[in-house]
Amino acid sequence: MKPTSESVTGFDQAWNAMRCYEARSRVNDKMARTMFLNDERIAFVHVDSSSRPDHMVLTAFGGNGARLGVETICNDDGGGLDLAPEFSHRPTRPVVPAVSDLDQVGEDGWIIAMNALRAYDADADRRKTQKTIVVAHLQDMVKDGEARCFLFGESLMAPETSVADQPDIDPPGKP
Repeated sequence: MKPTSESVTGFDQAWNAMRCYEARSRVNDKMARTMFLNDERIAFVHVDSSSRPDHMVLTAFGGNGARLGVETICNDDGGGLDLAPEFSHRPTRPVVPAVSDLDQVGEDGWIIAMNALRAYDADADRRKTQKTIVVAHLQDMVKDGEARCFLFGESLMAPETSVADQPDIDPPGKP
């Protein structure tokens, strides 16, 4: 069931943003442990985390779909490589050569488009996720009357002006 705008709260939006960030971050961190991330010949990596719960089998493929190598990563932290749509070959739409090794991998697991993963900026993603979470929570607070206004970015007060020098502002409707 698709949530309506009335049923999706800021908390739910923040939780979803954090969960998606964690998936992207985990994929980036685990792939950085392999030789695949820095090998420009590798265009795709098939992630099979379904065959055994204690490790993941990563199979690398070139741009022509030919198999280039295999690595196994231990799943020591319990977090597998959940599908991260930003890195998946389906939404990023690279051409997967027909009748190739890559075309034959089947539906067990998912395929990482390495160009999308290599373009990933972990610091920018973390900052964007933090802002998304703050705004989502503020949305609930404003709706519930717990917040009236807020400022982002540089302070609007001059450096020599203190908060104590500012006039008191009462909320509307209060004497």
